[in-house]
Amino acid sequence: MADTSTQNWKLLYETGREALQSRKLQEAEQAFSAALQLAEDFQGGDPRLAATLNALARIYSLQR
Repeated sequence: MADTSTQNWKLLYETGREALQSRKLQEAEQAFSAALQLAEDFQGGDPRLAATLNALARIYSLQR
């Protein structure tokens, strides 16, 4: 299951990054929010959680 979560997180995170680069902020927010749900289940201190939170913060900052 961990491999599936890892693969799904990576797919969602990359989808969010691509949407952000295209300035599709709502699409990016949805992808990063879904990635966050997966990242919250990773072991404590996993850098993917921080990366996902930073990405969401960037979206929220751009949306004001």
